[in-house]
Order: sequence, then C-alpha cells, then structure tokens
Amino acid sequence: MVHTLYLHPNIRTLDGANDAGEVHGAMLVADGIIVALGTPDELRGQSPTGTVEVTLPGEIVLPGFHDAHIHTGNLAREIDAPDLRGCATLDEALDRLRAYEASHPGTDWVLGGRWDRNA
Repeated sequence: MVHTLYLHPNIRTLDGANDAGEVHGAMLVADGIIVALGTPDELRGQSPTGTVEVTLPGEIVLPGFHDAHIHTGNLAREIDAPDLRGCATLDEALDRLRAYEASHPGTDWVLGGRWDRNA
C-alpha cells in the first residue's frame, strides 16, 4: 500500500458532515484514498514507515474535485457525422457535406462538425 502525506496550510474538504469546513494542514492518502486529515505532526505520527511527504503549492487544496465535463451528447451526435477538420474553405466543407449526403441516402439533415474556418 502506497502512503502519501500531503502538506499545505489550507486543505479544505468542504465536507460539512465530517469536518464542518475545518481547515487542515495535512492529508494522509493511502492508495489514492484520503484516510486522515489533521496537522502535519498528528499525521506524521499516524503514517507508516516509507510514507512520502509532498508539500503542495498554491492558495488552497480541494481534494476530491475532478472535471467530469465530457460532452457525451456531442460525442453521440458526432460519431457518425461528417468530420470537417482540415477543410481550408467553405466550398471544401460544403463538398464534404454533399459527399456525406450522397453516401447516406434518406438522411433528412446532415450536420457536420469540427470545422475551423481559421485553420
């Protein structure tokens, strides 16, 4: 099991149920899971031999936040849509859309994407 002791004077979990917004100076993590919060001295006493200490930079540490911004709806729409990347002109993009329409008879709407007119 890998243990890491993260040190920073402003660690906040924002977990009102467990720490009521307290500010912590250290966070002990075992295999990617937060196992303890407290002062550096408290957690050094709880840390097993071989624990790696990491002093974190920045103004605040907010553990547990991640970016789940992935646009799955767009992916579903675009997976079979004409890809217009690389089209240098509007005429080239329109030609690619017409070719897609010709190869997909019965399609009411053709929506292409990823065209960058500045490329």
